[in-house]
Amino acid sequence: MSRTETTKRPLLSRWPAAFIAAVLIGTTALVLYVEASISQLKQVLPVEILRQERDVVFIIDDLVYLQDAIRQAREVPTADRRQGIVDRIELIERRIEELNQSYEFSSQMGIGSMYAALKPVASDLKLWLTDGVQGLAPDSEVVLDLALERVGAARREIAKLFGEANSNALAILQAEAANLERFRGALILVVIVVASLTVVLVAFIFRERRSELAAAAAQQRLRESIESLAGGFALFDANERLVLCNRRYGDLYAGARDLLVPGMRFEEIVTAAAGAGNFPQAGERWDIWAEEHIQHFRNPGPPFEIELRDGAWFRVAERRTADGGFVVISTNITELRRRESELRSIGEELRHKNVLLDAALDNMVQGLAMYDVNQRLIICNQRFLDLYSLPAGMGQPGTDLVEILDYTAKLEGLTQEQASIMRQRRMSAAASAREAKLQDFLSSGRVINVLHRPMPGGGSLATYDDVTGSYSAERQLRSAKEEAELASRAKSDFLANVSHELRTPLNAIIGFSEIIKDQLFGPMGNQRYREYAIDIHDSGTHLLSLINDILDLSKVEAGKFELHEEPIDLEAATKASFRIMRDRAEEAGVTLVLDFPPQLPRLQADPRAVKQIMLNLLSNAVKFTDAGGHVSVLARQTSGGVLRVQVKDTGIGIAEEDIAKAMAPFGQVDSSLSRKYEGTGLGLPLTRRLIDLHGGSLTLTSEANQGTCVTIDFPQERVCPQTVDFSSPPRIIGKSA
Repeated sequence: MSRTETTKRPLLSRWPAAFIAAVLIGTTALVLYVEASISQLKQVLPVEILRQERDVVFIIDDLVYLQDAIRQAREVPTADRRQGIVDRIELIERRIEELNQSYEFSSQMGIGSMYAALKPVASDLKLWLTDGVQGLAPDSEVVLDLALERVGAARREIAKLFGEANSNALAILQAEAANLERFRGALILVVIVVASLTVVLVAFIFRERRSELAAAAAQQRLRESIESLAGGFALFDANERLVLCNRRYGDLYAGARDLLVPGMRFEEIVTAAAGAGNFPQAGERWDIWAEEHIQHFRNPGPPFEIELRDGAWFRVAERRTADGGFVVISTNITELRRRESELRSIGEELRHKNVLLDAALDNMVQGLAMYDVNQRLIICNQRFLDLYSLPAGMGQPGTDLVEILDYTAKLEGLTQEQASIMRQRRMSAAASAREAKLQDFLSSGRVINVLHRPMPGGGSLATYDDVTGSYSAERQLRSAKEEAELASRAKSDFLANVSHELRTPLNAIIGFSEIIKDQLFGPMGNQRYREYAIDIHDSGTHLLSLINDILDLSKVEAGKFELHEEPIDLEAATKASFRIMRDRAEEAGVTLVLDFPPQLPRLQADPRAVKQIMLNLLSNAVKFTDAGGHVSVLARQTSGGVLRVQVKDTGIGIAEEDIAKAMAPFGQVDSSLSRKYEGTGLGLPLTRRLIDLHGGSLTLTSEANQGTCVTIDFPQERVCPQTVDFSSPPRIIGKSA
């Protein structure tokens, strides 16, 4: 918005040259235009006429389409068809507008007449089909018939105008070309006269023009210099009238920007801007504020700040010039004030966070201390000072870690060598690039865990936990664990010795009773002796099984049960268990079902342990299943690679609250059941221990009188890779009695 005064020059010396130059240029341009027009008429005339004919034909076609659309809407009136008619009318209206603008001065086809004939038709049709006519609905037959008639009349009128224009266009254009030829000759004479006068004035005009260019260049440099200023700039004369200003100065008076022209008084500019509400601090009495502002301008003082209604802030400096004028410089300080406000907010937030941080630190259960790269204290909490009985002065920022360690060593009564070792250990931990854990045992009996963590920018953060209570409890727990392990080993040794002492006579009892039972040395005189021998043999066998289970369980619990692993065929191992249980199942009238898919992967396991697992589960299932029931063993490999075996029965089941009891050693769910179904209560606990040794899991689900399902999962790492086919039907071993 730069304004400058124009240098005054003699008008008499400028007018003749300017007039002659203008006439010469205008005449030359006119001659060239006439030449171009003649050439155009000769060369472009056929093409132009054809183009205009094509555009008129398009309009006639649009009218035909419009008639068809109206007829269709009349036959089946719908909102979509009526809207389609309105859209077609708007298309015709736009096209005739475009043709009228394009051929306003060069139409040989009477475009103007066609526009005048068709424009009111389009306007009326839009009105009729939107609002109706004299109370009739837009889609009524009367309105549509009226529209159809109006379009037909317009089409006939356009066709008539098109025919007349087509026959007269060529004759009119040829007459125009002849007139232009005559006019060209007259113009050439004028050009010659004006050119002669121009030659006389060339030297004078050249000299004047050079002076003008020099003055204009100086003014342009001044304008560019003022415009390039970072702030606003304005110069007023001694009468307080504006001489010049730049665009940024106008930002200060946005409400009166149009008044910033040379010659305008400062008073008028300020009053108009204040009256327009440009300055919020002016309030309702803006006239008083404007007067004070004007007085400050007339008697410049220190720079002042002013706010605009858009929230922008400016710093304004006013100075007098040597000739009594005024220079005003304004600087936009909105961003500066925003940053100052942000800094104040950040400062308040930091003060608030410091208060919260102090409160959090002082209420921490842990001691905390932060050190810089030079191992000097940055911050610590009161808990840290209390744990080591440090005075408050030790908690001041800048305290050296060595000073704190020396004070602690003196307080603890350490020797010089002990203090040196402690200092070296703690300094190394604080300077380490990784976490470092230490433990301090104080003379007071307190045990403190120290953890040093490196910080990204250097230095370390140390936490101090008083673990005196947990340390004592841990020692007691460790002692109790050692005592329990000793007791367990003693129990295992006792069971092993007792089992050995019991097995020797039991083997003799079982062997001799079997000889008597089978009458290997001849028949006995009384049959009751044989019955007693059978009872002795069965009881001895049961007792030997109990001793074996106890011994195996004690080995597992003592960690002395060693697995001899190899890839085994789980189906073969299960079939072996089936063969052992077949006689008992047939005797009990229970059906055994084996459901294994072909090519089931082998299992990396202890064959003896797996066989014992299957025997224990099958034995329990058969024992607690009544005649007519069945026991099934299913094996599958899950999508996760786990080998899953399920042993299901249709027996008496277990109540949910008794499942935990059944999984405990010597656990008996019901004493009456114990008497009815003989057993030691070690089968399931021993089975679970053996599965645990293989890294697997055992899950028992059961419902009273509904049966039981035991699920065994062997982990994926124990499964040898192999393709599994689940298409094989289950195989039945045994039969119902």
